[in-house]
Amino acid sequence: MKHLTCYNILTPNQHGFRSKRSCETQLISTIQGIAKNLKSGKDQVDVILLDFAKAFDKVPFQRLRHKLHFYGIRHNTLQWISSFLNSRTNQVLVEGSISEKLEVLSGVPQGTVLGPLLFLVYINDLPSVCRSSQANLFADDTLLYKHIRSFEDATKLQKDLAALEDWESKWQMSFHPEKCSVLRISTSKRYRRETHYYLHGQRLQVVDSAKYLGVTLSEDLQWEKHTQATAAKASRSLGFLRRNLRDCSREVRKSTYQTLVRPSMEYAASAWDPYKAEDINRLDKVQRRAARFVCNDYKDRTPGCVTAMINRIGWEHLQDRRRQLRLIMLFKIKHWLVDFPEASSIVKSNDRRTRGSQRLFQPFTNVTVHKQSFFPRTIWDWNNLPTSTSDITDIEAFKAALHTAVAAPPMSSV
Repeated sequence: MKHLTCYNILTPNQHGFRSKRSCETQLISTIQGIAKNLKSGKDQVDVILLDFAKAFDKVPFQRLRHKLHFYGIRHNTLQWISSFLNSRTNQVLVEGSISEKLEVLSGVPQGTVLGPLLFLVYINDLPSVCRSSQANLFADDTLLYKHIRSFEDATKLQKDLAALEDWESKWQMSFHPEKCSVLRISTSKRYRRETHYYLHGQRLQVVDSAKYLGVTLSEDLQWEKHTQATAAKASRSLGFLRRNLRDCSREVRKSTYQTLVRPSMEYAASAWDPYKAEDINRLDKVQRRAARFVCNDYKDRTPGCVTAMINRIGWEHLQDRRRQLRLIMLFKIKHWLVDFPEASSIVKSNDRRTRGSQRLFQPFTNVTVHKQSFFPRTIWDWNNLPTSTSDITDIEAFKAALHTAVAAPPMSSV
């Protein structure tokens, strides 16, 4: 890994199995990249979600060794890796009967420390095949997107798919066309171009929403469907707790909500933090039901009773928590605590100083989906923090200061 990092070998488009990168950084990068292309109602971004068929099991040893050698991993190290891969066998045990041993001829050994890194090396050149579109990777999860201003752009995207077919054939990998899908994202259906794409001669299914790394992307880049799915999942978990923990203490009920329910509503929230009132309320309703569960009070229906319960328990509003998560992520990006390739071109200091502190440059946009995407929205919030908070350089001190600074946040929602 030191060798790959030192010579900047791994593609910046890969966020899986890499230090300081995660599903969250990949989602922010992808959603931000799509949103900034939606500059008007006439703009469209076509997103193609690709699904590898048994990706980790299909990596052929000889071709993997060829790529390792190409990237400068040679001599004793390459021999050691070859020894690690060779002479492996599989057996199947069913009801006490054991099959004969079968030699393993392909696939990186799963459950090992080295296996994921070998896979990253093997598919490292995939994004370079796509000449006109952006290819983002999280391990084997592959997503292509391109700004479609004309049908010529759609043709170029189709050529990238054809280039990926050649890459598959050369490196003995394969996508699963039945599980691949196309998502046409635009802010206006009136100007939407009905484009179609093909993989292995099969037309890819066009969908109005698709799940990517656990987050539901919609054709209008809004968060109604994702918040609906998130709230429904959280409600099911809360219902399970209510049925099984009704006789437990208040502290146990509070702890189980904070451990098992709330995290599912905040997964990668910095990437999709909703700004519409109905989406915000949809998630808040779950926490309000959780407050009744913790306090074991389902009868009091007076106005403000649930808000009083939440205040007694000491919970912050979910919207405030999501805003804190966005600001903490921006802090990490600004101070290089996460590896975010686009950061240097986006997170820039403004020339002017406000109240003695240097602020960040605010990207201009007049399109809501871009304005409410991570960087424009969070930079606006950052610039409205007290300087005593934004000037902090220690992550733990910054988190502590946010609890006070975000108590009454300036509204950036529409």
